[in-house]
Amino acid sequence: MDKKPLIGLLCSNISTEAYKNIDIEPPIELMQFTPEDINWNDKRISGLILENGVWKKGIRDFPVVVYNRCYTRSTGITRRLERYIGQGKVFNIYTMFDKYETYNFFYDSRLAEYMIPTWPYDPILLIRKLSNGESALIKPAKGSLGSGVIKLNKIGNEYFAYLQTVYPDAVFSTTRELFFYINKVMVKNPYYIIQPFINFMKDEDSVFDMRFLVQKNGDGVWQITADLCRMSFDDFYVTNLAYEIIPVQDVLKQLDLDETIMTQMKDISIEAAMIIEEKAGPFGELCVDFGIEENGRLWIIEINGKPDKSLFKEISHEIYRKALITPLQYAEYLAIH
Repeated sequence: MDKKPLIGLLCSNISTEAYKNIDIEPPIELMQFTPEDINWNDKRISGLILENGVWKKGIRDFPVVVYNRCYTRSTGITRRLERYIGQGKVFNIYTMFDKYETYNFFYDSRLAEYMIPTWPYDPILLIRKLSNGESALIKPAKGSLGSGVIKLNKIGNEYFAYLQTVYPDAVFSTTRELFFYINKVMVKNPYYIIQPFINFMKDEDSVFDMRFLVQKNGDGVWQITADLCRMSFDDFYVTNLAYEIIPVQDVLKQLDLDETIMTQMKDISIEAAMIIEEKAGPFGELCVDFGIEENGRLWIIEINGKPDKSLFKEISHEIYRKALITPLQYAEYLAIH
């Protein structure tokens, strides 16, 4: 191509800090815009255009490829853009995954054994599980960043509720009190799921999860671009507010775990990306979070459609840069093919 292809970044908010101090290698022109910046009648978009490392206001025809960076469940804008610029030319068609829907994506696949059992929130089911001596997690089906997650168990005739830590936030002697508490938490996000609470392996008093960033590269092929391990604060059962971020390989060495599990998690992550794209695509990136149960069993904790790549700054600037650049290389591939 003689003229650089215009790649659009569809964002909730545009920012002059995006890609700051990151050299854009692919021969592309990059533009940020929001849904409100689209003029559907004229097929023109106003937004910020990256010129010599500086974002400047500008107006352009529709991009040849759009990389969706909005955190949304809706596909209205992305599907409409796809109709204008071509099928498959918009990737990460939506980014807010529904945990129950994602679980069902894998129900009949080889990866089903790694998925934590998941059910839509049902008070009767919850009480039955707690009465059977099981611990349960209830959490929002979409998003959350650890907010609104409740661990529940029953000891004797009392129900215990835990918010993020291993210390009870509340204790109830009746189901009426329990559900009043749950309903107060759920009021901002009524669509919840139930999962069994799994005792994940710890490094001393820190539980941890392992994240693999899966992206399509400049050849249109899924690859593992980066990985990291989030270490929780002591006595927390969630890792969203991590006190330390280290490479996955480091924690495996610290715990003297067989490093073949690293290859296993990479293979599962790529297969998971392929399955999700087949069921709901097109996609160009996602991340897969794993936990290891105390008995050594591997579980997929969550799959995220809008990875927070800033976490990889904690590993190295070069890995962070690669995480940012790889989707642009894939966008260039789409522009050519």
